[in-house]
Amino acid sequence: MGQVAKRYAKALFLASGQEVTLIQKDLEVLTDLTQHSPEWRAFIKNPLYTHSQLLLVIPKVSKSLKLHAITEKFLRVLATHGRLKHLSAILHESITYFNYQRGQKLAEVKSMYPLSQQVQGKISTYLSQKFKGEVHVKNIIDSKVLGGVSIQVESNLFDATIRTQLNSIQRQLREA
Repeated sequence: MGQVAKRYAKALFLASGQEVTLIQKDLEVLTDLTQHSPEWRAFIKNPLYTHSQLLLVIPKVSKSLKLHAITEKFLRVLATHGRLKHLSAILHESITYFNYQRGQKLAEVKSMYPLSQQVQGKISTYLSQKFKGEVHVKNIIDSKVLGGVSIQVESNLFDATIRTQLNSIQRQLREA
C-alpha cells in the first residue's frame, strides 16, 4: 500500500493548489476521526458496503466535519476505487508529503495527559530552532507514558519519560 498511498498523497497535494493549508487541516481532522472513532473505522473497512453506499455517506461526513470540497472529492475518489479501507495509511502519507513539500516537519509528542497550547508552542519553537525549519507539534495521549514526554521528529527520538529514566537507573544499578 505504500507506493499507492504516496501516489494518492501527491495527487491530493497537486489538486489542493492554493488551498493547501485548508486541505492539510482537513487531513488532520480525518486522522483524528479515523484514530478515535471505532464506528468510522468499522464503516470504511467493512467490505459489505458497496461503493455507492460509501458515496452516500461521504457528503454527510464531510458536511458535519466542515471539510473542504477538494477533501470531500478526494474521499469520493478513494471510495470509488475501493481504497477507503486504506484511509489511515493514505492520510499518514499525505500529511508527510504535505509537510515535506511545504518545508515543515511534524513532531509527535506522546504524553499521559494533553499538553497546553503554551507548552506545545514552546516545544515547537525549540524544535524549530534545532531542526532549522518549521516544526508542528501533534500531541498524542498515551496511557503507557507514566510521566514526562517522548518526542519523535522523523527518525529522531527524544525520550524524557519517567519509564526511560527508571530503566536507565535500573541498568546502572545492575552494572554497579
